[in-house]
Amino acid sequence: MKKGFKSYFVSWAVLLIIFNIIVFAIQGSIAGMNKYGGAFLSGYILITLTFIGQLVCAYFVFKTETKEQLFLNLPVIMILYSTLIAAIVIGSIIMAAPNLPNWIGVIISALLLGFSAIAVIKSNVAASVVTDIENN
Repeated sequence: MKKGFKSYFVSWAVLLIIFNIIVFAIQGSIAGMNKYGGAFLSGYILITLTFIGQLVCAYFVFKTETKEQLFLNLPVIMILYSTLIAAIVIGSIIMAAPNLPNWIGVIISALLLGFSAIAVIKSNVAASVVTDIENN
């Protein structure tokens, strides 16, 4: 279980680094439009918090006690990877493009995080029910 979380953590860290490179490496102003104006900082912070929330969700998925529970969580692990990739793509595009409202990226990232959290909660409940049925 710890090995799986370490693998997820490495993927998460790489994607977070890529997100930061994309956001900060692209020129600050393109065609006279400044990407650092307006809600850039709040958008950047909230999208980064979404990445951290994804990591917390993954921690709870990989914190399973039995192999059966980990097996039941495999679909959720795939959902977490998918939403993490979607968060980097959408967040990077929104944050790197000048004069795009950053709140769009924040809302989409928050929705992705909410979807991941609900998937983790549902998975934990399902794993508990299956384990209880198996034990009785």
